[in-house]
Amino acid sequence: MRDVFGRTDLATRCVGFIRNVAPSPDAGFGYPSPWAHVPVYLVTGEAQPVVDGDWFSAERGLAGLSERH
Repeated sequence: MRDVFGRTDLATRCVGFIRNVAPSPDAGFGYPSPWAHVPVYLVTGEAQPVVDGDWFSAERGLAGLSERH
């Protein structure tokens, strides 16, 4: 949390998981395979990211991440 928000005192709650499937990753793949289940947390307090990225609201995340890609 410190890397993204610059602080560690924010309240969060887990709102779901993203499943990543990599059936045949190359040797440099740094994540669990063939399945990785990554938790998605909602920051329930007021905070703005301090790193670049495309940040999703809860509503946009549900619409944009609920379909398989």
